[in-house]
Amino acid sequence: MEGIEPSRNHVVERAFSTLVVEICNENGCYVQYSGLESLNALPFDRVPTIKDELQAAAARITQQMNKLIAHLVYRLNRESPVFRLPVDVLMMIFREFKPDHPHEHSSLFNPLLVCRTWYDIIIGSPQLWGFVNGRMPFNLARFLIRRAQPHPISVDWPYNGPDNGKSMLNLFTENSMRIRSINVYAPRWNIENHQTSGGFWKLRHRR
Repeated sequence: MEGIEPSRNHVVERAFSTLVVEICNENGCYVQYSGLESLNALPFDRVPTIKDELQAAAARITQQMNKLIAHLVYRLNRESPVFRLPVDVLMMIFREFKPDHPHEHSSLFNPLLVCRTWYDIIIGSPQLWGFVNGRMPFNLARFLIRRAQPHPISVDWPYNGPDNGKSMLNLFTENSMRIRSINVYAPRWNIENHQTSGGFWKLRHRR
């Protein structure tokens, strides 16, 4: 019982003993639990069932305890000044982030994990997701474009060659009517070797 105040040890031990005794009794084994050795008298054929039920009970207790602790943490967090900011102020803050790869410090995925309130605001605001970076995996880019619907999207694409960009070109072509702006960082030969249909963007060599 490390980490528990001595005055609480007996409460935990009593609750633990009650649980063990109840499970043993339900399986026809009437014992007075006083420690590990007191279970040596259990009939061997009942041990597997009792073990499984104790494991299930332990998992259930852990689940309930985690929920309780999370609820208390949520209440503590709600008292922090930052969690009392109006939604419009929070939106101003969230717009400073971009839905980039989660490993980036400025990624919108980071505040998404702070608390349930922030999660609900960010997930429920598609206008925050309208940015796609060409460095991110294709599946993430596709997810962001869908998440931002029906709002326009901005694209920042440091292009690494035709093989790496074909799937992204197709993705942007499919969503060409929603592209608001695009920054393409590429060697001149890459731009000259790619022709896009519809003229939905204007490629310009950035010196």
